[in-house]
Amino acid sequence: MQAVPKITTLEDLSPDIIPDSSTIAIGGVHSHNVPMSLVRQILRMGVKDLTLIGSISVGLPIDILVGMGRVRRVLAPYVGFEMWGLAN
Repeated sequence: MQAVPKITTLEDLSPDIIPDSSTIAIGGVHSHNVPMSLVRQILRMGVKDLTLIGSISVGLPIDILVGMGRVRRVLAPYVGFEMWGLAN
């Protein structure tokens, strides 16, 4: 097996780097500094059965991945939209 580069572009991200059933940590706090470009690339790649680890408060990235049926498990203390309430 070849070594996987530690730095890549989103366009070069492949299922070899994030295969199905991966565990991914999603950063940011509330709706600030969340990696939405990464979330969109994961959706384009078709990765599924993800375990997501959220920061202290996450919303949109996890909500989108769950809504698209790509998530098996979420580990996060809070998933919501700040003053607008909890995510479904």
